[in-house]
Amino acid sequence: MKTHFTQLNQFCEALNRRHLLLGAGLYLIDWACAWGLLAVYDRWVSPFQEQTAAIVLFILCLLYIGSLYPVFRWHRRSYRITQSRLAQRMESTFPELNDLLVTATHLEEKDLANPNPLEVHVMDSAEKRLGELGWKPAVTRSFERISFVFGMLAIGIILLFASFQSVVLEKALHHIRDDFGRSPSGLVISSIPDEVAAPNNLDVQFKIHRWQKQASIEWIDSAGENREPVVVDESGVGLFTFYNMTESLQFRIITPSLRSTWHDLEVYAPARIEKLQITVSPPAYTRLEEQVLEGLSDIEALERSEISIQVLSPASEKIELLMQDRVQEFDDNAEGAFTTVFHPTYSTPYSLSLLDERGRKNMTASKQLTILTDNPPTVEILTPERDSVLAPGDIFPLEIFAADDFGLSKGRVHLAISGTDLPALELPLDEVIQQDATGNPLPLKETNLLSHIDLGSLQASDGDLLAIYIVMEDNREPEPNQTRTDLLFVEIREPIEPVEMDGMPMEQKAIDFRELIEEQKRLLRETHRVDSATSTTAEKMRQEIPAALGALAVEIQRIYNEVEQALVSSNRMDLAGLFMQALAENAQAVDSFENGQADKSVTPQSSSLSALLKLENAFRQNTKSKQPAKGSSGEGESGEQSEEMEKEPPKGKSVTEALKEAKEQLDELLRKQNALVSEFDRAARSGWSGEQANASSANQEKLGEDTRSLRNKLNSLEGSENAGQALAEARQHMKDAAGDAAQADAEGALRSGFRAREALRIAAGELAGMIAEAATRELDSAAQAAAELAEQQAAEAGASESAAKGNPSESEMTSMESSQRDLQARFEQLLESMEQRAQEAAGSSPQLSQALREAARSAGQRGTADGMERAANALLYGQPGMAAPMQATAAGQISQLAGDLQAAREQMASDPTRRAQALNRELQTTLEELQSLARKSDSAPQERLSEIQNEWSTRFMELQQLSGLPQFGSLSGQIAGSAEGSWDGQLSSTRNTLQEGARLLRSFLFDEASQSDLQMNRESAPPPDQYRKMVEEYFRRLAREPEN
Repeated sequence: MKTHFTQLNQFCEALNRRHLLLGAGLYLIDWACAWGLLAVYDRWVSPFQEQTAAIVLFILCLLYIGSLYPVFRWHRRSYRITQSRLAQRMESTFPELNDLLVTATHLEEKDLANPNPLEVHVMDSAEKRLGELGWKPAVTRSFERISFVFGMLAIGIILLFASFQSVVLEKALHHIRDDFGRSPSGLVISSIPDEVAAPNNLDVQFKIHRWQKQASIEWIDSAGENREPVVVDESGVGLFTFYNMTESLQFRIITPSLRSTWHDLEVYAPARIEKLQITVSPPAYTRLEEQVLEGLSDIEALERSEISIQVLSPASEKIELLMQDRVQEFDDNAEGAFTTVFHPTYSTPYSLSLLDERGRKNMTASKQLTILTDNPPTVEILTPERDSVLAPGDIFPLEIFAADDFGLSKGRVHLAISGTDLPALELPLDEVIQQDATGNPLPLKETNLLSHIDLGSLQASDGDLLAIYIVMEDNREPEPNQTRTDLLFVEIREPIEPVEMDGMPMEQKAIDFRELIEEQKRLLRETHRVDSATSTTAEKMRQEIPAALGALAVEIQRIYNEVEQALVSSNRMDLAGLFMQALAENAQAVDSFENGQADKSVTPQSSSLSALLKLENAFRQNTKSKQPAKGSSGEGESGEQSEEMEKEPPKGKSVTEALKEAKEQLDELLRKQNALVSEFDRAARSGWSGEQANASSANQEKLGEDTRSLRNKLNSLEGSENAGQALAEARQHMKDAAGDAAQADAEGALRSGFRAREALRIAAGELAGMIAEAATRELDSAAQAAAELAEQQAAEAGASESAAKGNPSESEMTSMESSQRDLQARFEQLLESMEQRAQEAAGSSPQLSQALREAARSAGQRGTADGMERAANALLYGQPGMAAPMQATAAGQISQLAGDLQAAREQMASDPTRRAQALNRELQTTLEELQSLARKSDSAPQERLSEIQNEWSTRFMELQQLSGLPQFGSLSGQIAGSAEGSWDGQLSSTRNTLQEGARLLRSFLFDEASQSDLQMNRESAPPPDQYRKMVEEYFRRLAREPEN
């Protein structure tokens, strides 16, 4: 019996384990069912909102928790089975077995030594019945139940991991996070005002951060519920526009998985401006009148001006002036009148903010406030034009031109000899100031001052260097603007004759001090500009100038090393001392820069320059002359032909830029040729040494090489034949002048040099004409492109108007929208190309640059691109009736752009200079025709000659009107009078008259080109229109003065 009771205990424990594992299995089955339902919903119900997913997850969680209750109840009631509970169960289920077991247990406890047969029978029966119950099999079969439970556990774990890929769970978790964060993260709408002024357009922009990139908008207004699809780009950004809002509404954005909350928009009648007046009061010193503007508009005001804005707005409670980084409140006078006064100091966009009694804001359109600066005065040294060389006792004139937009106040001439500053000379501006009718002094806006400088009174000696610059101040208050000219150098040098030093001769060709002197002058001028440069440029110059001074010192040291032995053998240690002085002074200048004192480096640099000049003078006395044979230029026809093969213009440059670069090179050639002609003229009057003749010959030959190179560059440009021919003639005259100079024939060199200069002038006029023609072609091309766009936009407007009357299909609306967006893109590309070309042409063709920039700016201010985009959006949302007037307006604006470009083109084409250039080309053709007529003997040449005389009599009168030169009128009478006499006499007289007209016309064209270049160089700081006209008239008079 004890053995059976032990098995009974094991049986109880086995039952407890079985109930425990069975309960775990039931829990896992419940878990698997819950996730199975979730997977079924995920598979068959899609797409769905995040809120719906959260509700489904909540319901599944409730079902799962509810299903756990009966399992928990069953498990709790049968969780622990004890022997007493098992005995109670057996007593109620097997009463006979229970009595038998009680009796057998009682007998066994008595421990009978000799039991009777009845007692043995009872105990055997109990053993038999207990054996029939099978305690042992009940214990051994528990392994199967454990396997079942672990299998269910594995299924539950697999379902758990699968659930993490569930879209329902992911959407539900996103929704729960957004609820806790109190802000949506999947569908974000940009800030939308609660109130909108009517009538107005409102852009609703949103971004979808997850799920499908599809959206639509729902709104409720007086017409009921509405819904429209919204275009969403790849990044999830969508935009919808409510046009011309006049009533309040509610709206929300919906996607297949997301939905925004309802947004309420209240549309109200805003406070408006009934009257607005802007008064601009310039500073008193300018003597400008007040400017009164009616209505809100762009403002241009001189610095330190006072601006007063008066606004009448009865519905406004408060008005604010909004600028870039400043807000200024208006003063409320009475009955809706507001006033504010301010003194702007910088350019900024500005607008007005009107607030009604409820604090609702109405913003005006943004306008531009432009602050015009009081430009610094213009000052220029007219005479001498460039650095010069004079004897110690010479007296030279000093002519100064000064001008300012509002008036000059003070001027000083600063002089320094070899680094030693002299007292400044005050310019007598008071003597040239005029008075008005009341006796008050008028502002001095322009003046020419004539003075002279006596080198003898300055005690200048041989080898000194006189540095001159002018400082001019205007009448700006409280601090005047100040401008100073660049340094002008006058080298003081005694006339000398070459002599041979004792010892080793030293050739100037081998010791070129002129390059060192010019480099030292350049560095002095750069140092002079440091203080007036911008901070960035000045910092760059403070780094570059010391490096250049160091390189100059290295070159001086190299030359000294080469001639040191010769100086010692010649007993010229004084020259060695000059070398040492130049090196020491440059080293001191470098130290001044390194110590941050650039102004203190001027004196040592001037001293170094003086030492170099004295060295050059000393070595010029030891120069041997070399006389190359006339015409021995070192080049042959093969070289001329080989360079003719350079046909390709510079890559990456437009025709206008290439022409402008060639014009700049030609101007530099002309400047150098002028200098050579002056040298030839001095030599013809006072003679020159062999050394000077050789130097002039070499310079003229070098200039001829540069002229030939420029001609080869022009060969690749269309229409450059006349300019190339003039350059070829100039090149030939330069070769003759170089040969004459090499033979010391000053008179011959002067004649050839003068002819070369005239040929260069002809080429300069031709190049100016080519630049103008290229600019006209570019304007014509841009105008044609704009006209084509305007025509196509007008056609699109007509199509939209027709569609509004019918019922177009969705595909037709899509096609119309695509066409509109294509036109918008082409228009924006046209404006962009115009802006880019204007920037590129700023230095080559100012007229073209200004025309393109003004046309593009006017088109941008009209808002054409914005109107085209809104028209495209209207077509996108199926509103052709709304798009048609926008398209028609855009077509008119584009047509206006084409008109602006065409007007600019016609203005350039009608330029008198252009007509004069065309007549110059016709005149050259006529002269060539006269040469062919001289070889004919029939009657046809006589008739053609009469036609030429009649034509050019009329054209010379036209040239007189274009140029204002009476000489052309005289030539018209001369060529008309040449129709009498013999054939040879008529032909010769006509040819001579036309040649004189050609010379006069070339001179006029050159003067006009020079004036245009001067005006372009002054564009960096343009004065007001009145002052600019005065300056232009001055230089026009200056250009017409006869040459000496």
